Amino acid sequence: MMDAEDKARTLSNREKVLAYLREHGSATNQRLRGIGGARAMGRVHELKKAGYPITVRKLKGAEWEIRYGQPPMGRDAKSRVEQKSLF
Repeated sequence: MMDAEDKARTLSNREKVLAYLREHGSATNQRLRGIGGARAMGRVHELKKAGYPITVRKLKGAEWEIRYGQPPMGRDAKSRVEQKSLF
């Protein structure tokens, strides 16, 4: 269970990730780890769940691209893809 200090730190990291994506439009998961800590992708998931226009695509291996306010793209970055909900 999170205590008050952990919750404040987590919210702060989420806001840092959101601010970076808004300013730059996209980032890799490695870049966001430097901004939002080891759980940066967890923060991305929270932002998506909260309704922010964020898309995520796998680039290669363990590298992912996170985009803000842009159409989702396929791995080749040349074709758009429609994301379908799993639920």
